[in-house]
This record gives sequence, C-alpha cells and structure tokens, in this order.
Amino acid sequence: MTRYNSAESEPLQSPSIPLNKGEAGPEPGRRARQRRGMFLRDRRAAGTALTAAIFTLMSLAGIAFASDHVWLVYQRDLLKAATDAASVAATKAMASLDPDLEKKEIGKNLHPIAVRYVLANIPEGYRQQAKDTLKVKIDHSRRKGWVKVSATADLGGAIFGSWLWGTMVSETKAKSETERIQGTTEVVLAIDITDSMNSRIAGNSASSIAIVRQAAGDMVNILTADADNSVAIGLVPWHARVRLEQTRLQQWEDKSWAVYQPPKPKPWEGCVIQRETSGQNPPGLSIALPRVEPFSMGFRYSFPTRDSPATGTPACGPITGDSAKVISPIRPLTTDIPAILRHIDGLEALGWYTHSAIGVVWGRRLLVPQWRRVWGDPKHPVHPKQYPSVQKVLILLTDGEDNAPNADSHLEKACTAAKANRIKIFTIAAVEPASIGSLEPKLRQCSSAADDPSGQYVFINEPTAENLKDAFQSIAQQLRRFRRCYECKPG
Repeated sequence: MTRYNSAESEPLQSPSIPLNKGEAGPEPGRRARQRRGMFLRDRRAAGTALTAAIFTLMSLAGIAFASDHVWLVYQRDLLKAATDAASVAATKAMASLDPDLEKKEIGKNLHPIAVRYVLANIPEGYRQQAKDTLKVKIDHSRRKGWVKVSATADLGGAIFGSWLWGTMVSETKAKSETERIQGTTEVVLAIDITDSMNSRIAGNSASSIAIVRQAAGDMVNILTADADNSVAIGLVPWHARVRLEQTRLQQWEDKSWAVYQPPKPKPWEGCVIQRETSGQNPPGLSIALPRVEPFSMGFRYSFPTRDSPATGTPACGPITGDSAKVISPIRPLTTDIPAILRHIDGLEALGWYTHSAIGVVWGRRLLVPQWRRVWGDPKHPVHPKQYPSVQKVLILLTDGEDNAPNADSHLEKACTAAKANRIKIFTIAAVEPASIGSLEPKLRQCSSAADDPSGQYVFINEPTAENLKDAFQSIAQQLRRFRRCYECKPG
C-alpha cells in the first residue's frame, strides 16, 4: 500500500540507501527534494542551538537582575535606617537651639548633626566609601516641629550591572522625616532646699542650689520650646515640710483644709505638717483631699522658760540666721512658663531635715487629677481618661541621704504609690562621689528604671554645672516625643 504525506501529497519513501555498483539511483527530481530536506534539518538544529544560547543568556541576566535588586534594596534599607536616625537626632537638637535663630542658621546647625548620625548608622564596612560620596540635605520647620533629612551615597552599587548590561547604579538615595508629637506633658520638679544645698563643691564658684536653678531652667526651656501650651510645669521645694503660696493661705484656712490646735500663736505663713499615721509616725502618703483629711499648720514651738512663756513661731524660715527669709512655696502645674522660670530662679536653700518622701508625696498631689480643684486650674492636672497619651513626670533632686527618722521606708512607700498613679519618676543626686554611699540603690528603686529599662532614670554625679545641666537636658530629651512622618506639612 502506498502512503501519502499530508503536506505534499507525495508517497512516503524509505530513507535513501546508497546503491551498489551497477544499480540505478533515484530519479533527479527526487534527489533534489532529498537534499532540500537535509538542509532544512540542519537549519532547524542551528535554530535550536541559538534559542538555547539566548535562553541561557536571558536566564543569567535574570539572575543578575534579581541579585542586583536584592543588593540595591539592602543598600537602600541601610541608608534609610541611617536617615531615620539622623532625622530624629536633628529634630531633637532643633528644640535646644537659640529661639532667635533664622531658618538658614538653624539649617547650618542641624546639617553636621544629620551627617554625623547618617555615617554613625552605616555599617563600618561601607562607611568610608559612603563618607567620600555622601550628600545630605536638610529641610525643617521649627514652628511645626519637624525635620526632613535626605541622603545620597555610593554604598557599592550593582554587582553585575557594570559588565553585564553596561549600566552601573552608583548611588543610593533615601529620605526620612521626623516630627515632634504635640502630646500633653505634666512635669513636677521636686527640689531639695535643705541648707546643705548652699555649699560649694571644690572647683565650683557657685552653690549647689544656684547650679540647680540654672540647670532646671534650661530643662524647662528645652521641654517647652514650640510646645504650644502642651507642657505644664510644677515646682515642689521641700525639706521636712513644704509651704503653700501666700495667695492660697486664706482659702485653706477658711475651708479648714489646714488647722491648728490650740489657736494660732502667730499668723500662719503656709507651712504644712504632713499627716501622721501610726507606727513610728511616718508621714501620711495618701492623696486624700484636704477637705476629707485636713492638714496641720506648721509652727515651730519654743518651750517656756523662767523668763518667758511658751511661744509658737513660724516654721517656714531658717532655724538660724535671717528670720525674715521663708522657704520657697509650692507652685502648682502651669503653662505660664515665664512665671515658673521666675519661681525656679527664686529658689532658696533654707530647710533643715532632708526628707525626700515629702517631695515625692507633694509632687504626686500636684499630678493626680483628684487635686485639680484644690489647685484651682481648669485643666491641670489632666485626667488620663480625657488625655490617654499624657505623660505625668516627677523629677526628684536631692543632695544627699535622708536624715529624718525612718525616712528610707517613707521614700519607698511614696515612690511606689506615685508609680501606681502612672507617674514616671526621675531621680538626681547632686553629691560628691565619696558621699554616694547607699543613696544610689534607694534612688534607683524609687525611680522608674525597673519599669522602663530602655530609659535613663537615675543620675548621680558630682554637682558641677556641666553634670547637672547634662542630667536635666537628658531628661528633657527623653520626655520630648518624636515620630517619623511621611507627609510633614510645610511650616
């Protein structure tokens, strides 16, 4: 049976076989068709080889592209992390700059900070190459509280690109933006004003209280820069007692929030005696309102002698020396920053016993919302339910060990109670290294260090101007809250 090729309708033949001598070969037309078929088969083989070569080249190119993509993304992420750190650092630094600086001068101050932080956050293996090619740009708005940092650098470029397709990616670009969060912050400075704060440490021309006044004022300025009334500051000068402001004395007396038995021997100057409880007479640490648990007016009582009867004298002045002086009063939370700076600048060291629990418990009373009506402010202290992101902060500064009876246990209880009210506690000890003794563990236990190990809550340094300034500035920077933003609005 003859079979036909469907394409050519020709009979299919067996493959050509060489003939023996004397045999007749195929007809000429048929031989031509056989030769053409062999040529087509050769062309098909060549095409297959070329296709395989192209496919291999494309596969290699794909692998190279993928490898370069991963590598370039890694470089971009490195530079992005570096600009993130730089923008946060520059935003924090902007707050401490002179408020009178023009925008151009602010940029000049922030640029080297941004460069330093970008390089510090690039791994050492790429740092030198980045340093040689780094370009950093700064944009900022002091009024809005944001800084933008953009950076371009050569971190190695593409791996295969330079020789495979002739294009070399030599620069990596990244940008980051950080803004300050306008959250409510309430800070109470509880400052030791015992007479020892008048001493001068070797090498210092100013007393400890004078250095504290300057350092605390600097902290307030940093913390409240561009704060738009979102930061309120209070002040508790303390020794074994505290004193109320003159404007509040009559109110407390009229409402029987502070009482004296027997009748007052002299006009009350505002010193308040802590409520005492049973068991070695520790101070009352509760936040019960004075209308519920009244306080006692503080007087210093002199015993009768043969020539004079017993008398009560005001207890708000120094034991010896100028009897006209009185200890600085408590200043409730306020957003009137110039006023609080004046109060800080007027601090005097006149007290006798060091009893740091007194500073903590009255700081707590300035911060808990139950006491808002007592202090007469329409907003502060705010309630956490109304302001969920509020920061309530107590900064306790002392210049040495407590010397009041049983003061150590009082401090522990006072600090525990304050932290239970979500109050962050920072502690500063302005003492010479040789005098630290057992003070550090007590202050560390009082502070919020155990609650937040990532922060620095305890500062124990020789009370030089530089040390105390650094301590207060560190606290201010920790309290200023920042976040990276993606569309910081122009200011």
